[in-house]
Amino acid sequence: MVADLTALPVAAVSLKKLPDHAKGFAFIQVPKKDDIQNIKVPECVQLEWVIGSYESRNVLLEK
Repeated sequence: MVADLTALPVAAVSLKKLPDHAKGFAFIQVPKKDDIQNIKVPECVQLEWVIGSYESRNVLLEK
């Protein structure tokens, strides 16, 4: 899953609803550390927060 701040509410709900056996990666880009939220994900889902403004460049595309 890939999301930015505008999609964060939907991404958070989707991640919380994943079954316990789910596997995968989620990258969420937010402008600053203060925007990071505590989202419970299954053990085999790796959630990575990408900090940086997407107005000047999209850091997610560089991952």
